[in-house]
Amino acid sequence: MRRESKIEVPFRGHLIGVFYADLIVEDTILVEIKATNTIEPYAQAQTLNYLKACGGGVGLLLNFGRRPEFKRFVVGDPNVCLPLLQR
Repeated sequence: MRRESKIEVPFRGHLIGVFYADLIVEDTILVEIKATNTIEPYAQAQTLNYLKACGGGVGLLLNFGRRPEFKRFVVGDPNVCLPLLQR
């Protein structure tokens, strides 16, 4: 398990942003952790954007607000997980 994994976002050969995923589990699942009342749309968009920047895979959004909840995301082929992630 890795914490604060660096995700670089290229566009047309130029680096346009750097983000950090909360957790990467076994180099296959991206995990984002929040603590809000409910899962908010911005958090869902953030998780999807991280997955797209990593080349696809499986992501989990965990929310530890009033009532714990989670949401699972799959972008592309779930068998090819996070191929572009900076290791």
